[in-house]
Amino acid sequence: MSHGLWDTQEYLRQIGEALQVKQRLKKKEANYIAAALQAIYEGKDANVALHVKGGKGQSRSIKERKASDNKAMALGWVAETMCLGVSEADACLAAEEHFGINSEALQTYRGSKKSNRDPHFKLALSRKLKC
Repeated sequence: MSHGLWDTQEYLRQIGEALQVKQRLKKKEANYIAAALQAIYEGKDANVALHVKGGKGQSRSIKERKASDNKAMALGWVAETMCLGVSEADACLAAEEHFGINSEALQTYRGSKKSNRDPHFKLALSRKLKC
């Protein structure tokens, strides 16, 4: 499959739900599952066979994805708040209350990548902030 990791996991969830309610699979879905099961039988890693092996920097669990999304939203929120003239320290303290991420950790995350410090921080929602 050429979809992203999360698309693939969602696809597998949908196939699993269809199988649970004894719904007939589409030919494409049946072929995907059949090929993956055959590869697993032949000794291939299941994560690779099902196309859910995360690449470098990609997490696989929903919990990890939610934590990553929460961090990205907190960083975006801090950047947007700073565009309003609030200091980084105060913005991180306020973000700690809203997102549950330690303010010192937020300051560290902001400093770890240039893109996290950019006032045009790109949010997961694909909108850019302009101060």
